[in-house]
Amino acid sequence: MRQGVIKRSLAVMLLAAVGYGAAGAALADPASAATEQSKQLIEVGKEFIGTPYRMGGLIKNGEPVAFDCSLFTKHVYAALGVELPRTSKAQAKQSKQLIEVGKEFIGTPYRMGGLIKNGEPVAFDCSLFTKHVYAALGVELPRTSKAQAKAGEKVERGDISQGDLLFFRTNGKSISHVAIYVGDGKMIHASSNHGVTISDMNSSYWKKRFVTARRVL
Repeated sequence: MRQGVIKRSLAVMLLAAVGYGAAGAALADPASAATEQSKQLIEVGKEFIGTPYRMGGLIKNGEPVAFDCSLFTKHVYAALGVELPRTSKAQAKQSKQLIEVGKEFIGTPYRMGGLIKNGEPVAFDCSLFTKHVYAALGVELPRTSKAQAKAGEKVERGDISQGDLLFFRTNGKSISHVAIYVGDGKMIHASSNHGVTISDMNSSYWKKRFVTARRVL
């Protein structure tokens, strides 16, 4: 996905492809109604031409101020009452790649502040781990868990998907731990007790300390 604004040609081509193809079946059965709704879909999409691109998108006061590709299509279809999944197939593929990169570091020890030698990590703290794993996919995250909690877009607990960042309050005060959601209630993270490991986010310890989730892919 390239940076910059959503260009007119891209917006029209995207909406034409999904609007006149899938929308006919998804929005209505009668051909005339489907055609009319497809046209409405295109018009809604055109309203956002020039809206900037941002990985994960950005919503302020309930309105989008920046899009990634799947947030754009989701938002446009929602205007016609059609609910789409949040992530695209490409994003799902990236999420799987992200998890595979993270798993390569299982067993790497924990160290406050982390430790890099000759350009390679030999110890992680929680946020260095997430930063390093995401960097492998070309995504630059801030260095601390508190700062990472402002990246991308907020995800409700019931909508968490593979690759999302999970944030916890382990110090009783503020966000102090970050992990990556693996799927099936599991997360991969740099634990102070076990180093890089996979844990159950629904265990009694983590469940009561969960704060929020963010999506940056």
